[in-house]
Amino acid sequence: AATTSLEQTQLPGGRYMGYTQEDLDQATSGALGRMGPGGSWRTGYSEAGLQKRDFLMDLRKQREKEKGRQATGPIWAHLSMQAKNLANTLDLSELLEAMKMFCSVRYEDYELYMRLLGEMPHYVKSANTDHLCELIRLLARRRLRERNYVDMVAAHFLQKIRVTDDALPARLLIKTANAFAALECRSQPKFVEHFLRHL
Repeated sequence: AATTSLEQTQLPGGRYMGYTQEDLDQATSGALGRMGPGGSWRTGYSEAGLQKRDFLMDLRKQREKEKGRQATGPIWAHLSMQAKNLANTLDLSELLEAMKMFCSVRYEDYELYMRLLGEMPHYVKSANTDHLCELIRLLARRRLRERNYVDMVAAHFLQKIRVTDDALPARLLIKTANAFAALECRSQPKFVEHFLRHL
């Protein structure tokens, strides 16, 4: 009988899954690549992913401790530095959560907020109205009257409520309107006109 390079593994039910020698070589190579010094094993989780997870856990924990007070001190300075370094690895929900945590304890670091905001343009087109509302309310909360970001959120927010069915409860619309007003967005007549029409 002719020999074959196909290895087979029996699955439940008596079926077989075939693996070529190339598959086995790739698996072996990948396993060897995760071997650390002295034969220790490294998992497939990325170091950046673990850093991000630990940062968000630490941020939530510290925020609970400081709730109701203004955050200061070396721990918050360290968390702020971590946020700046990890900003480009965070998705939209994580960016908003990090901003919200820092805002909720009134942490003063303009560079931090601008670093987090700098990642927003990557996600704003795919953001839903809830995300956009939360972002504009966070900007208002910290009095970050950054015209480029306010205009960006206003434009995409209007597009969402005019073109899509991404509707918002009246209470959230009013909160959003107040945030835009605090950021002096009322100086844009077209925005105010369309917003009030939606209300």
